[in-house]
Amino acid sequence: MVLVSVDWDLQHFDSVLQGLSSSVSDHAPLHLALNAAFRPKRRFKFERFWLKLEGFEEAVKEAWVCDPAIVDPFRRLDALYRNAVEHLQSWGQKKLSYMIWMPCLRRRRFGGVKDLPPDRAPGPDGFTGAFYHRAWPIIKRDVLAGLFKLSVGDGRGFARLNRALITLIPKKPDAMEFKDYRPISLVHSFAKLFSKVMANRLRRRLGEVVSSNQSAFVRGRSLHDNFILVRQVARKINQRRQTGVLLKDLTRAFDSISWSFLFEVLRRMGFGERFLKWVALLLSTANTRVLVNGVPGERFVHVRGLRQGDPTSPMLFVAAMEVLTAVIKKAAERQLFSGLAGILERQRISIYADDVVIFCKPLSIELEATKAILQVFGEASGLRVNYRKTSATLIREQEGDVDRVAETLGCEVVGFPIRYLGMQLALRP
Repeated sequence: MVLVSVDWDLQHFDSVLQGLSSSVSDHAPLHLALNAAFRPKRRFKFERFWLKLEGFEEAVKEAWVCDPAIVDPFRRLDALYRNAVEHLQSWGQKKLSYMIWMPCLRRRRFGGVKDLPPDRAPGPDGFTGAFYHRAWPIIKRDVLAGLFKLSVGDGRGFARLNRALITLIPKKPDAMEFKDYRPISLVHSFAKLFSKVMANRLRRRLGEVVSSNQSAFVRGRSLHDNFILVRQVARKINQRRQTGVLLKDLTRAFDSISWSFLFEVLRRMGFGERFLKWVALLLSTANTRVLVNGVPGERFVHVRGLRQGDPTSPMLFVAAMEVLTAVIKKAAERQLFSGLAGILERQRISIYADDVVIFCKPLSIELEATKAILQVFGEASGLRVNYRKTSATLIREQEGDVDRVAETLGCEVVGFPIRYLGMQLALRP
């Protein structure tokens, strides 16, 4: 037995461990092969749906043959079963592949291709969505063959295509300093297409597994839902003459999230092993170069984080952030926070992607509890709080509240009105 971490397993997803024979010891040596070109054989199981596939009986007739020289009934049956296993396994895979991908080949355009923006900045391969839209009848067979290989969990060689370039884009027109820019990954067009297909699948389920206080990238929700929620809670606290603290901008963005944490979250949300395997292939084979004055630097591989510019990244991040909502709710249920009159416990936190707002009272015990929760969440997820970028805003402050909040949390304390999700938030209309 060899013990490895989840991170190592994701990084070396194509490794194979074998027990070797030994004639000189009771202990057997182990051989661990990295980047193995072979995989253990799956045990054969007859699939009931094969009965409904066209050509099943013909396939059985072709499979149920053996050497006529074998006359012993048991030996003959053993040979027949072995031949049938080999033939039906191959026939079933080819037939299923044909059923899945032939409709895509017959269609004028594949759904994932249709979703590729035509004129976005290209990745290291240089091809944009416009190329796929126009050249699809010519390139579709080879592209779909690559997608099919990934769909069955075979990512060997995918690192050749799962490349990206990091460049900086300005946050505002008059950007001058480094903080005025944000990094974005320009992903290879094929890797982006695979990610697009996954994102379309994930988007259909995201609303079922993410709480209503998270609106980013969820169908039927918008950032206005979060803004209205935060404004209503802040105004209700003020109208009921309570004191409160609004904590804003708490977590770091995509590039620091732990993969092992992300996979545990997805698994507990009910996502199947096949989908998790696709996510693992996308993350573990990613490699990137940084563009410096237009020239790509040295290649590096990823061991954590999500690429900004990858279609699945925002939704995977949203799924991971659901844990923070669950922890805050659990803390409220266990009375680590005192109640806010007229405020439901699920309204205590609002999340829009990495924009997080938490409401609590300016009491030392609640501030310490909030800080402890954020620390535990940060250590588990990799999304640690940068209190230098966090702000606290007091609602109906009393003497000593400002100093207590600043001292306990070590963040800036600002007054209303404040900016939230690009809009002005005030206590009065």
